[in-house]
Amino acid sequence: TQDDMLLPFARDLISYLQRMHYHFGIVTYGRAWQLTKMSAAGLIGIPHIVTSVKEKGVLLTSWQQDDGSFLIPSELAGGDVLQAKRLVFIDDKPISFTGLPQNVDAFCAITPGVSWPQEVLAALPPHVTVIHGLGSIIELLISHKDSKAIDKT
Repeated sequence: TQDDMLLPFARDLISYLQRMHYHFGIVTYGRAWQLTKMSAAGLIGIPHIVTSVKEKGVLLTSWQQDDGSFLIPSELAGGDVLQAKRLVFIDDKPISFTGLPQNVDAFCAITPGVSWPQEVLAALPPHVTVIHGLGSIIELLISHKDSKAIDKT
């Protein structure tokens, strides 16, 4: 099924973001075959970018403006260019957070059954919150929206 191609709770997260009318998109590493995977998973209608940059934090930094805001590419903004005061970035691979701007709320969602060496996780930027799977991300996003602060413990 389509859900078999996604991380557990990914569909729940997407549904939540859509219900809340958040602007969101998918930044995925790979080549053209990523589009085939996205289509098979039923995600092709979500704004997306396929990048050859594994270090997605570097990519996000390239969107940052002098005032600290972010100019979101039209591919992720539904055809328009979007200026955002802040970003929330969720990924399951620690390398994706390399070069991440300081003012991005970031979550490294460790895939169930996957373990990363402690030194890899320790090397994450200090403003990255490590979570185990996507199951708790909706609650974190709700509390973050309400408090504008994330507990890193």
